[in-house]
Amino acid sequence: MNRTHARKVALSGLLTAVAAVFLLIGSFLELFDISMAALASLAVMIALVEMGKGWAAGVYAASSLISLLILPTAAGVVFAGFIGYYPILKVWLDRIRNKILQYLAKLGAFGVFLGVTYLLLWKLASPESEWLTMAKWLIPIAVVTFVVFDFCLSKLAVFYLVRIRKHLPGGNGRNGSL
Repeated sequence: MNRTHARKVALSGLLTAVAAVFLLIGSFLELFDISMAALASLAVMIALVEMGKGWAAGVYAASSLISLLILPTAAGVVFAGFIGYYPILKVWLDRIRNKILQYLAKLGAFGVFLGVTYLLLWKLASPESEWLTMAKWLIPIAVVTFVVFDFCLSKLAVFYLVRIRKHLPGGNGRNGSL
């Protein structure tokens, strides 16, 4: 194993642990569970910048597995279901030059996640469940929250590249994926 590969293995393990810690905090502080899932996705974004899509997918997969096996909470499900892999998907969707089509594609991807989540709630919960009733009201809020999350993720990626990365060991001159 060469030095570069060993560095990537170590960094991906560290980023997976960071994501798991954020999800663990979300499981203890249920008010912040979705926020912690969003913060955990930053670990995937950093892996994407530093090591590329394959390693970022590995960080996402390992973090999702840990969160679903050890922390079966809403934060883990939301992270594994959408927020965790969204930084990888975002790079691809941001390549769409037409901004209207770009946002329609992003909202479409989020809509698929919401639809699958709603169907799972419908199958797992009784038809009179409060979750199904609340979901009808929460979907518009979730869409607005997703748009804010997408915007913040873009700004945080730029902040990482411009302000933080240069202060890390080997931070100058590396090629990132973003």
